[in-house]
Amino acid sequence: MTWRPTWCSPSRCTVTAGRGDTLVVFSTSGNSVNVVRAVQVAKSLGLATIAFTGRGGGKLASLCDVVIRVPCERTPDIQERHLPIYHALCIMLEETFFP
Repeated sequence: MTWRPTWCSPSRCTVTAGRGDTLVVFSTSGNSVNVVRAVQVAKSLGLATIAFTGRGGGKLASLCDVVIRVPCERTPDIQERHLPIYHALCIMLEETFFP
């Protein structure tokens, strides 16, 4: 069974995002079609891109400006390891922009 989200439309990026903004995406495989497309749209708009992925990084590895790969293969393990990294990033951004 393949998971195919249909709720995410990359065209939403064009409404509110622009040069100087950053798109952060999560894909355990790095190959999720909707996420890859969102990154492509973001790059065309001049956004910086950061991807959280599993070991290989998939297609996102070559598309994104920053790729945070965790050394795991199984989806639950990848997601579990993304959490502390994501939380640390949020804390750093909060402390920087809202001291």
